[in-house]
Amino acid sequence: MNELKQHLFLQRILFIFEVTKRSAGKAQVLRLSLQQWNSEVDVLCLAGFVIEEMQRFRDPNNLAVFTNETLAIVMSRVIEGDFHEELRPLVEGMDPAWKADMCSMWVEHHPTAKASEEGSQLVDQKLDKMVLESNKLQYEADALSLARDASQLARLFQADQNSERAARIAKICHLRQENQIGSNLAAQFMAKHCHHRAGPVADLHEELFKDWKKGGSLLGDVRQFDPNPPPPEAVDATSFPLKLAHLTVDNNLKGVKKYKVELPNAVRTAHINDAINGPAWRNLVLDFDKKPLGLLSQ
Repeated sequence: MNELKQHLFLQRILFIFEVTKRSAGKAQVLRLSLQQWNSEVDVLCLAGFVIEEMQRFRDPNNLAVFTNETLAIVMSRVIEGDFHEELRPLVEGMDPAWKADMCSMWVEHHPTAKASEEGSQLVDQKLDKMVLESNKLQYEADALSLARDASQLARLFQADQNSERAARIAKICHLRQENQIGSNLAAQFMAKHCHHRAGPVADLHEELFKDWKKGGSLLGDVRQFDPNPPPPEAVDATSFPLKLAHLTVDNNLKGVKKYKVELPNAVRTAHINDAINGPAWRNLVLDFDKKPLGLLSQ
């Protein structure tokens, strides 16, 4: 026991008394048992030894490695009990191979270790920043791709709607043309051969028109009525390439193509847990789901 160790011990006892008084009030009387007293003495003697070794430690140029400011910080932490959990087993074990530089008091405050820790923190900060930037770039790329897919889907839907409308108009025009041809042929036949038939002209006209539609022989060598116009050019969904969504085509037995657009679960949940971009990504996916995802085309 020397002056440094006595100082540490007394400051430690005063610190314990102050903490106890604050937590239990002024009426609390602090009394350390003999075992606690001896334990504090042993631990603080060992801590004082480590501090003395730190004071004596020199670099190759015979300069002190631990500054007075660093030693003051170490002493303050010893008084507050920061190293007691580590020092108590060392006192009880009395390992002859143990050295002062093995203690965390030494390691944590060594300039080289401190610089290494600061360097590690800088590396961690740089890596975190790079990860954030990478996540941001990936989110922006996926968001742009999803917006592009939504645009392509809208164009595909519009093209399919235009195709259906064109098919309806073509069929109407075709039927009008066929009816006009049949009507003219019936009128010409009636004008030339009506004396072979008995009955009102309207009845004969209707009968001949029906006969022509059924492919009858009353009109001679006239082509048969065609109720179905040639189909318009079908919409090719593969001409609308998608980035993230999947397009499937199903050809049924009637030759009708069914286009179905799906957004894979991996895409849906890509950024859902991102604290920054998660809400925006969720809105993009919900907006995409509002688009017509099932299309029919001839």
